[in-house]
Amino acid sequence: MFAQTKIVGHYHDYFSSNIYFNADSTFKYTWNADMLSSWTKGTWSLHNDTIFLKMIPVYDTLRSADKNEIISDRLILSEDEQPDLLIQKTSDLPNPSGQNFEPAPDKLFYRKGKLYLVKNGDLLKPKIRMFWTKRKLPPYYVRALVD
Repeated sequence: MFAQTKIVGHYHDYFSSNIYFNADSTFKYTWNADMLSSWTKGTWSLHNDTIFLKMIPVYDTLRSADKNEIISDRLILSEDEQPDLLIQKTSDLPNPSGQNFEPAPDKLFYRKGKLYLVKNGDLLKPKIRMFWTKRKLPPYYVRALVD
């Protein structure tokens, strides 16, 4: 239990991502860039120093009618955190943001207060150069000073 309490809190990286780990083993992941945004909620578990994240989707019911006025429903990922009934209009355009638009990582490794991404079984450690700068930035998450 002590190991889990060291993980609880708010972490961020240098690429507009935030992860909030709650004591009840739930998490919320957010990502923002310009006019795009994404969020993911779910549960987390800790095994040794590896954190596993599991998304729990929130669905909206999308109701639509065909040209014969036959009504059908289907589930779609919600843009907000509340399940809703949506009525589809032909002028509706898909939103390029919303739930899991930029997915949360599946696995993170905790070491010395930092969270490292795990890709194909390896830790992502080398710094990454972003397109807007020549500066390289570290790929890990650090604990936020203010929640």
